[in-house]
Amino acid sequence: MWTLRQQYRIAQQEWEEHGSFQSIVDAAKRIVERERRPNGGVGFRVHVAIPITGAPDGELFSRLEHLNESTRYVLQGEATMAPRLWTLRKIGDENDPWAEIGHFQSLSNVATRILERDGAPSRPFFFRAIVDAVNVTGDSPDAVILSRLWHKNEAASYFLYPSRVN
Repeated sequence: MWTLRQQYRIAQQEWEEHGSFQSIVDAAKRIVERERRPNGGVGFRVHVAIPITGAPDGELFSRLEHLNESTRYVLQGEATMAPRLWTLRKIGDENDPWAEIGHFQSLSNVATRILERDGAPSRPFFFRAIVDAVNVTGDSPDAVILSRLWHKNEAASYFLYPSRVN
């Protein structure tokens, strides 16, 4: 179960509750409805604290954030399952466009590796999960949505997904 709240960023007003939702897709549909978005794509951010605290993935996934020019939405709940092992790939390398960086046991470990490669970020560090709230086909459980993550910084773009190795 997920709870969606909204705050207008400019006025820093009190949080406005938008109810409880069974899934991330259901909450994303509510955001699309409120923002009157024709494409239906909603990007949720998964923050990783800098310096790296080693927070477990379940804790990181319990708070997702979506921002637009004037509004911040926070979705809080409990993800049903996070992968036990992640594969990290760097996108766009000249020699290998999908270069595999390695396998990692947590998002904190992935973030640490990215910071080692690219240096400290100039803004908050987060992974992004994209939800297509309009063109949903079949069942899109939270675990599937939260198993395909992106990270982009000044130096590179990365794709993160569950590993198939044990």
